[in-house]
Amino acid sequence: MEAILSEIPVGRLGTVEEVSRIVTFLASEDAGFITGSTISANGGQAYESELRKKFLQPRTTMWR
Repeated sequence: MEAILSEIPVGRLGTVEEVSRIVTFLASEDAGFITGSTISANGGQAYESELRKKFLQPRTTMWR
């Protein structure tokens, strides 16, 4: 688990409540104009991985 958490910039897993708020919003009228989008609820994990690939930098603490 520690290895996974070290890859997530916010330093924790998302909660059920956080993910359910995203789902609730996307199912609401407020999200009616959103089409063909990807909403990443990952604490920045994918973003950080992409940056490291792009710049080939080792893991640092610059995100915390």
